[in-house]
Amino acid sequence: MRAGRSETGQGSGIGFSKIDFSGHIFHALDDKYRLVIPQQFRDGLGRVFRVVISSRDTLYLVPSSEWEKLQEQLSNLEASDPARYRAVAERMRAFSAVVEVDRNWRVLIPKELRERARLTKNVVSIGQGNRVELMDREVYEKEVAPQLESEQTKRMQRHIGW
Repeated sequence: MRAGRSETGQGSGIGFSKIDFSGHIFHALDDKYRLVIPQQFRDGLGRVFRVVISSRDTLYLVPSSEWEKLQEQLSNLEASDPARYRAVAERMRAFSAVVEVDRNWRVLIPKELRERARLTKNVVSIGQGNRVELMDREVYEKEVAPQLESEQTKRMQRHIGW
C-alpha cells in the first residue's frame, strides 16, 4: 500500500507533490458516524477536504486541490454543452460537503451523504489515484470484490501489460 503523496521532480528540477492514493482498508464508523482516516491517506487528504457523491452512489474523499481542478473541469464542460453536463455538475456540487478532521483524524460523514451512500457501520476505503473511495463493506463484497477477482479483469490487466 502506498502513501497518499509521492514526490516527483520533473522538468525544471523542482519537485512537486502529486497525489497518488492506492491500497484499501476495511474499518468501521464509530457510534457517532465518524470515520477515522487511515494513516496511508492522511497526508494526501490533509485536515480539510471534500466528501462528494460518486456515480455509483459511494463517496469520494477529495483533497481540496483536486476539488479545485474538478470545479474547473465541470465549469468547462457546462460551458461547452450545458444541456449535457449541467445536471452532472449540479449533482456533484449538491451532494458534497467540506469536512475537517479532529485531532484524532476522525471526520463526521454528513448524514445526507452517509444515507445516500448507504453506509452502515462497516466500510472500506479504497485509494483511487487522486481520491479515496468510501463504500459500505457489503457493497464492496457484492459489487467490487468480484470484479477485482474476475477473469475478465485479469485478462484486461494482462492486455495492458501488467
